[in-house]
Amino acid sequence: MATPEQVEALIVYVGGTRDLDDAAAGSAYDQASALVGAYIGTFEIDVPAAIRDGAVLECASKVMRRRSAPDGQEQYAYDGASVGVPKDPMVTARPILDPFLPAGFA
Repeated sequence: MATPEQVEALIVYVGGTRDLDDAAAGSAYDQASALVGAYIGTFEIDVPAAIRDGAVLECASKVMRRRSAPDGQEQYAYDGASVGVPKDPMVTARPILDPFLPAGFA
């Protein structure tokens, strides 16, 4: 369960205001924390807390962004064309975490 401080940090990170739904932000933070935790796996001790928290915020911001674009397209691009929202909320969190995790071998 996300703490009030974590929810507030997420709301500030996504540029929201206090009227943003705390329950939705808390849910997004919890989802992101679970995704990041699953990605890190048993190597949690190798990832500094600040790096993990940053990755969770990145992932949670993508989960929050999906609320405004449920069909996968945002409607406010510079030239009027729609902009796709990444389907994978971990797309920006993985590069943050990868330097602290062992590389895979085939």
